[in-house]
Amino acid sequence: MNKKHLHKHPRIRKHSNASVWILLVISLIICSYWVSGLFINSYRYPSVAATYQILWLPMLMCFCCLPVYLLVHLNKAKFKFTSVYWIPVVMMLVTGLMMLIYR
Repeated sequence: MNKKHLHKHPRIRKHSNASVWILLVISLIICSYWVSGLFINSYRYPSVAATYQILWLPMLMCFCCLPVYLLVHLNKAKFKFTSVYWIPVVMMLVTGLMMLIYR
């Protein structure tokens, strides 16, 4: 009986470039939402204020959950500095620091 492979090699799953770009765009939208809330008076116009209030809770949820999701992927990549998942994490940290400093 010929047994060439006694065990299976684990496959390394690489993420497509599209999923990385989607994460970057989502994090950019979230960060721009929070930064624009710091510098723009959103209550000047009622339609802008209503839109800002409607989006507040989903943006807060994304601002809290997206870094956890990114840290899981960074853990899979063994926290290598060449990983592209560091870019959204740094963007979220800078946005959080801006929110603490300017408020």
